Amino acid sequence: MIYIRLTQVKEVVKSFNQTKTSLSEHLTKYYRANPKLGGRDRKQLADLVYAYYRSYFALSSLEFEVHIALASFLSELDSKIITEICNFAQIDSDKLSVAYILETWKIDLLKAFPHYDLLGDIDKDAFVLDSFKSRTTWIRIRRGNETSVLDEFAKNNVYVERDLELINAYNVKGKFKADTMNSYINGMFEIQDRSSQATLNFFPNIAADDKWWDVCAGSGGKSLMLQDAYRNVKLYVTDVRETILQNLSKRFSKIGLTKYARAVVDVSQPNPLSDQGSFPKMVDGIILDVPCSGSGTWSRTPELLQTVDRKQIEEYALTQYKIARNTLQYLKTNGVALYITCSVYQIENELIVQKLAESSELIIDQMSYVTGVGHNADTLFIARLIKK
Repeated sequence: MIYIRLTQVKEVVKSFNQTKTSLSEHLTKYYRANPKLGGRDRKQLADLVYAYYRSYFALSSLEFEVHIALASFLSELDSKIITEICNFAQIDSDKLSVAYILETWKIDLLKAFPHYDLLGDIDKDAFVLDSFKSRTTWIRIRRGNETSVLDEFAKNNVYVERDLELINAYNVKGKFKADTMNSYINGMFEIQDRSSQATLNFFPNIAADDKWWDVCAGSGGKSLMLQDAYRNVKLYVTDVRETILQNLSKRFSKIGLTKYARAVVDVSQPNPLSDQGSFPKMVDGIILDVPCSGSGTWSRTPELLQTVDRKQIEEYALTQYKIARNTLQYLKTNGVALYITCSVYQIENELIVQKLAESSELIIDQMSYVTGVGHNADTLFIARLIKK
């Protein structure tokens, strides 16, 4: 049986072309072409494929079976499948530990994550080792809806665990389809990673009717979180993509949020709000959740580990600085800007923030990484800047 599963992993890897599709889409096509695979088979296959790609830089020089055996251990997959693959690869699974693997197979963590030298002020080795592990789904339950949401999960026999530090964060341990759940359809909870939720701790106390601009709003996750915490905040949202703003409006309407302004704006261009009459001339706060390499989230999309080169990261940094400079001019004196990325590279994070503080009327009030290590979550960067 394990030989068949390993053969399937090889087939998926060999036929995958990451320039044409995502890994998740490729696996879906493989399932359709192999309809005899049951739900448990599909999960096991996906777990092994993702483990392979997460550990590609660290283990790809090894024989395929050894690579998969060690990857399954580092990804903390089911102990039974680890033992079976180790037996097939002639590895004593009882001896396995992180230290044993690093020493026996001479794994260099400096080469286990792309552009290791660019990593920012984090525990680099801990981050790299954690990047081998799978990620679970986190949700944020809107205030006052805890009982209804948790009851529906319980009825679906899905275990949900409340985070010990973040009030509204819950880790979903099983599989579920959000769009079939009444509580999700009615806007009682949102799917949002734990680290993304933790950025709320960096927001200042927001007064009623304060004006906040979500610059690169995407589908509105940060704005929804902000509105849940401060119900009277006035929101202004922009993005360069009309389709994503349409999705944002749908999410806003689910919670009955209608009083906000939105606009399709290219904030990489100078004076981006010059033609936006529905926007104020100055705002009290700015959310700069800028486009980035996404390197803090690559455990979810490990195929990207092989695609982003240094030049692309440098291009992201140039765009990030340009967006920040173009938008911070609209921040009031004593206003707060939150610079956020889901990258772990200092060229996109600390260096951008320091450059902004050196070249404008801003002071760095706080700056840190929101680590996902130990939480089955992504790693983000956030800085709180105050206008002098």
